[in-house]
Amino acid sequence: MKPTTDNRDSSGSEHEKESTQDILHELEEEGVSRPPLWRQMVPWVITAGILWWIFKDINFGDFLARLSEARLSLMLPAMFGFTAVFAVCDIASFGLCYRWFAVPNLTVREMCNASLGSYILQVLYAPLQGVAIVAYYLRHNGAPITWTLSGAGFAMLNDIFVVNAVLTIALILNVIFNFTPELESFWLFPMAIPWLIAFVNFRYWFTDSKDRYGLRFSRHPLMRSARFGEVHHYLKVYAARLVIALTGIVAHVLALYAFGIKVPLPVVVIVAPLIVGGAFLPVSGGGFGGPQLVALILLPYAGGDEALLAAYSMSFSACFTIGRTLIGAGFLPGYLRDIKQAVPRMTTDPLTGEPL
Repeated sequence: MKPTTDNRDSSGSEHEKESTQDILHELEEEGVSRPPLWRQMVPWVITAGILWWIFKDINFGDFLARLSEARLSLMLPAMFGFTAVFAVCDIASFGLCYRWFAVPNLTVREMCNASLGSYILQVLYAPLQGVAIVAYYLRHNGAPITWTLSGAGFAMLNDIFVVNAVLTIALILNVIFNFTPELESFWLFPMAIPWLIAFVNFRYWFTDSKDRYGLRFSRHPLMRSARFGEVHHYLKVYAARLVIALTGIVAHVLALYAFGIKVPLPVVVIVAPLIVGGAFLPVSGGGFGGPQLVALILLPYAGGDEALLAAYSMSFSACFTIGRTLIGAGFLPGYLRDIKQAVPRMTTDPLTGEPL
C-alpha cells in the first residue's frame, strides 16, 4: 500500500513509466548518481592483483586437487545456506529500518524488491547497491534520500556492534581457557573502542542530551533513525545481524572441516566475520580479493599449504557471489518494474505529521 496522495507533492503523475535515461537523469538532478566507471573498476583491478599475488606461487594442479578432495557435499550446503540466511536477515534488518524510518507502510514485497533486487549490483560494486536502494525508495515511495541513508546507517551501526561483540567474546574466552596462545589479550584494547562508541551513542540518544547538546547534529535528517530509534528497534536489528554472524561462523566451521583444515574455534569465531566482511571491502571485486587476504591468517592451521587455503577461500567467495547473484536475478524484475513507476515526493513527515 502506498502513502496517500495528501502527503505527496502534486507535481508529477503517479505510476508514470519512463525510459531508463529519463530515470537516470531525474535521479542525477536530485543528487543520486552512480559512481564513475573508473571507481567501479578499481576494486576489480585490486582483486586481480591480490589473486595474482596469491596464486603466483601455487601450482594450479594442486589447487584443483584440493578442490576435488574437499567434501563439497558438506561445504556447498553450508555456504549456500549461509547466503540464504544472509538475504533473509538483510530484509529483517535493513528492510525494517527503511520501514521504521523512511516509509512506514512499506511492504515485505517492496523490501525484497529493493534490497534483494539490487544484489547483482552489490556483487559488481557494493556502493552501487546503496545508490540503487536510494533510487528505489525515492521514485517508488517518494521518500527523501536522507531518510533512506539514515535507515541504512542504523543497520550498519548495529552490524559493527555485533561483529565487535563476537570478536570480544572470542578473545575473552581465549584468554580464560587459552585455546590459542597466539591470540594475545592485547587485541582486547582495540575492541574497547566500539564499546565506547556504543556507550556514547546510547547515552546521547536515550537521554535529554540530544535536546540539549549538538542540536544541529541531532536534528539533521541523516540522524533521523537515531532520533526516532527505540530500544526494540535496536534489539530487532541487532538480533538479525547477530544471526548472520553466528550462521557465518557455523558455515565456516563446516567449510574448514570439509577441506580438512583444523582451526581452533576462537580463531574461526574471529576470522569468519572478517572473511564475510572482506567480500564488501573496497579491494574486493565480485566478492573476491578481500576474503582471500583475510584467509591468509589461517595459513598456519593449513600446514602452510597455500593451495589448500586458496581452495577454501575461493570456494567461499564463489558460493557467496553465485548465491547473491541468483537471488538478485530472481528479484531484479520486481525492482525494475517498481522503479519505473514514479510517484510524487512526500510532502509530510509520516512519523511526525510535520510538512517537509
